[in-house]
Order: sequence, then C-alpha cells, then structure tokens
Amino acid sequence: MGLYEFGPFCLNPLKRIVLRDGEPLPLTPKCFDILLALVEHPGEVLVKEELMESVWPDTVVEEGNLNRNISTLRKALGESPNDHRYIVTVPGRGYRFVAEVREVPEDHPMASRHAPQGAGIAESLEFPHEPFARKASVQPLPGPSPSIVRSQSPQRFSGLRRRILWVAVGAVACSLAVVIVFRLGFRTKAVLSATDQVLIVDFSNTTGDAVFDDTLKQAVSVDLSQSPYLNILSDARVSSTLKLMTKPPDTRLTGDVARDLCQRAGGRAYIAGSIARLGAQYVIGLNAVDCRSGDSIALEQVVAQSKEQVLNALGGVTTKLRGKLGESLSSVDKSDTPLMQATTFSLEALQAFSQGDIARDRKGDAAAVPFFKRAIELDPNFALAYDALGLTYSNLDEPGLASENIAKAYALRERTSEREKFEIATNYSQIATGELEKANQIAELWAQAYPRDAYPRNILGVNYEFLGQYEKAVAEMSEAARLNPDGVVLLSNLMEDYTALGQLDQAKATYQLALARKLDHPYLHADRYGLAFLENDDAEMSRQVAWAAEHTGAEDLLISSESDTNAFFGHLGRAREFSRLAIASSQRADQKETAALWQMNAALR
Repeated sequence: MGLYEFGPFCLNPLKRIVLRDGEPLPLTPKCFDILLALVEHPGEVLVKEELMESVWPDTVVEEGNLNRNISTLRKALGESPNDHRYIVTVPGRGYRFVAEVREVPEDHPMASRHAPQGAGIAESLEFPHEPFARKASVQPLPGPSPSIVRSQSPQRFSGLRRRILWVAVGAVACSLAVVIVFRLGFRTKAVLSATDQVLIVDFSNTTGDAVFDDTLKQAVSVDLSQSPYLNILSDARVSSTLKLMTKPPDTRLTGDVARDLCQRAGGRAYIAGSIARLGAQYVIGLNAVDCRSGDSIALEQVVAQSKEQVLNALGGVTTKLRGKLGESLSSVDKSDTPLMQATTFSLEALQAFSQGDIARDRKGDAAAVPFFKRAIELDPNFALAYDALGLTYSNLDEPGLASENIAKAYALRERTSEREKFEIATNYSQIATGELEKANQIAELWAQAYPRDAYPRNILGVNYEFLGQYEKAVAEMSEAARLNPDGVVLLSNLMEDYTALGQLDQAKATYQLALARKLDHPYLHADRYGLAFLENDDAEMSRQVAWAAEHTGAEDLLISSESDTNAFFGHLGRAREFSRLAIASSQRADQKETAALWQMNAALR
C-alpha cells in the first residue's frame, strides 16, 4: 500500500501517521480517519452522513462531532478561516479535499524525503479502522462537474481493498489471537460511574531506558485529566494514604501496593501501564484493574515503531481506554487534545516536568524550580512547564517571576488541553494581570465543565478572600476541600477565611483536621501561629517557631511572623534581628523577591 503526499505532508495509511516535513503531526484517531477518507478521494464530495457512519461505526453521533473534528483537522494542517487550501465545505452536503494528492510507493525516493531516520508510527494491535468500510456511496451536487463522484450502488472504496489485502497478507496467527481476545473479551461498556475514583499507578518499564521512568505515568495523568467524566485520585490523597500505610513517599505504586492503596483511598479502579522493547519497536499497554477483585476491566495495547512515537501511541490508547471505562463518545471527542500537543514532543522535557511535580509534592516548591526550568530549556514551547514554574514562584512569594512565566504559558495556551487552557487563563488573570473578577468568571466556567475538579473552587476561594468577601471564600474553599480532602493548602486557605470572619474555633478545628490526616505544610503552621497571636498564646507561637527551625525552607515565614509579633509589642531591636534572619534564610534559598518582601516589611516599621 502506498503513501499519500500533498503539500508538505505525507500520510501513511498503514502506520496511521501524518508527517509534515518529516515531523509527526499530532492527530486524534478520528481526525486521522477523516483525513484518510478525504485524501483517498481528492476532488470528490464526501457527504456528512456517510462520513459519520464510517468514522463512527455502530454509534449514533451528532453532526457537531464531525464539525469539531474537521475544525481540529484544519488547524493541524495550518489552514486559516479564510484559507481552505486542503478541505473545502460544500454547503448542505459535506466536504471535499481540493489539494493535489500524489500516491507513491512507501519505498519510493520521493517518500523518503518525508521520513526521518528511525521515524516510527503508533500501530494498534487491533485491525486499523477503515473509513468508509461499511457504506461508500457519495451523493452528487446538482449540475455537471467532473470533480464530484456520481451516486451509484453502494460499493467499497479502492483504499479499502488495498487495506484488506494488506491485512490478509500481513496478519499472523498470534496477532489475530490477541485481536480476538481484545474484541470479544473487552467490549466497550460503562464499567465506571461518574463518581468512581481512579488511581494512576507507576509504569512497568522493562526497556532499560530511564527516560520512561515516571514520564509515561505523568503523560497518562495529563491525558486522562482532560476527561470531565473520570475522577482521578489526587496526588495529595495518594501521599496521605501512603503515610497511613507507613510507606515512604517515594514508594512505587505497583502490584499489591497499588491495589491496597487504591482500596484504602476509596478508589474503584487503578490504571497500570507498561512499556517493553521489541527490537526497534515499543509495546505499550494500559490495564484498568478493579481495586477490590483484582480483575482487569479494560485493556488497551499498542506498538510504537520508534522511541519518538511513544507519546503519540500512548495518547491513542489512552483515548480508547476512556471510552472503555464508560465515558461517552461525545465527551471524548470534545476533550481529546493529542498528547504531544497537550504536553510536549520531548520525552526528556516531560521527564523533567514529572520530576518537578514529584519534587514539589515531596520537598516543597523550591525543590521543583530547577526541574521545571530544565523542562523549558528542553522545549521552549512547553506551556504546562511555564505555568507550573509560575505557580511555584507565586507560592514562593516571587511575584515578578510568577507573572513572567504565567504570561508565557498564556501565550502558548493553544498548545494545551481544554482543561489546561482553563487553568492557564485563570492563573493569568489572577496572578499576571490581577483581574480577579475576570479570573472568577473563567473559574466558574471551568468548574461547570469539570465539576469534580477542586482547583477552580480553590481559585474562587482565594479571589473572594482577596476581595474581602470571606463568606463566599469559605463556601468555595469548603467545596474545594470536599473535592480534595487531602489538599493541605486548601485547608490552610480555609483557616485564613475562618480567621478573617472571627471564627477562631473553626480555624483551629481545620488545623487539627489537617494534622489528623497527617498533612503538613509551612502555611498551616504560619496560620496556626497567627491564631495563637490573636489569642495571646505564647506557648503555641513558640511551638510553631520551633517547628519551622527544624524544617529547612520553611523557617523564613515563621521567623518573619515572629518579627511582626515583637514589633507589635514594641521590641524593635528583637524585631529587626528576626527580620535579618528571615532575609538571610530567603537569600540562602535564592528567593530574592521573598527576601525583598521581608526587607520591605522591616523598613515599614
């Protein structure tokens, strides 16, 4: 079977990939199917109804699904609203591919200029989906036109015959057996409800290549977080459950440990991944396992032809898994940004980003900074890395660096998933421009689209606190804490809101709740110090300062609070000394803006 060339693109039907000047073009499986149908029949009008029936066989879909995929495809091909050099809409009928298409053999010299050394393609172990395999008549437009196919009796397209021949010749018995198992043993059905929680566990990596360690788990997490249907267990819940299990925070989540944690955390299923080397190829698998029974409830597997194609292949099987777990087709289609677009083309950049996430969870914000910086060095267009770095700087009281990086993320937001677009736009309005009302409007839309996501509720709570609307802040922050009970910063924010309302007992109860859940963070202790100050509880203030002295990276916040207390009671000499210590601590951590904040604080006295 040959390749199709048009403009700077080369489409390989068997390997299911499109290259642009030798680089893979990130396309969802449905976009690829639509494009293949179009390029196989250049100049012909393909009517919408039959496109939908062929691309979504045995499924009733709305025309809007097709329209959205056509729009995504046009953007991927570089078309603008006024420049349809490839796909033209025929009003009331369907679509026509108008660019010149050249069909060449795969080993033809012309085709070689498109394929870089070692370029690889993700291939499903199931038979490739055949656009227009079920019904292939094309209705004509009124009037004579040699470029429109006349409606005849239903027949299969020639591309289908070529693919059938290829399957018949190339399929081997063991592959066929795998396909039969997948098709008969794992039919799509709603195995999870919208309230069931899902745990993403560590990949089994037998390739010997460390770049896949943690990286593929991060990729699956980003990809599945696009789904408004799936309820992913938060990192905070995983960390707190590991503490209850008396396991170290770096415990790998595999096998019995994963199943035990999933049950303890209230999960319904966990998703385990694997990657193995097969010559120059990579076999990638995703397996959803029932936490209670240990039975597999959904399984997907794919082969990537090269290391460069692993992320593309993983994105495809993750999309399929979402459907098998019960998410509707329309939901998947609406939120299925290709993984390489939602994250990065670079495995090394994604690895650094994953390491930054892990460092932030286990060691605090300061430890994450070099990893996020490294991710950006490896891929200067990595929007999520800029956003994560900006939020980290914000938490470290470095507002200038926070605004700078979040602004860069905002400029690159089209390279992210729909959920990440919400997050970046909200962070931009809140942190970079200070437009809190606008940030709230975006966060409200975000919360409606992703009702199980705690983050937009947190944003709303923080903004209402900044606006002095503390009752609203308590309501939003309480909802955020309900959605993510182990979010330690959420509980700290809630403490501040209760304190502002004079509800000190509620604030202290929230602090005790955090301790009971074995949660810890400098913000919690700073807030508890503030409560003790309001109640003239010197012993409690001393306990919090002592805690900070034993935790590197946390002491400057409590030392500065101690400086404020001494200044309040007129002990200016001691206040200046504590300010000096807080400034020195921040400078040692290379937090220059935080050090300047403590200097400004001292100067105002």
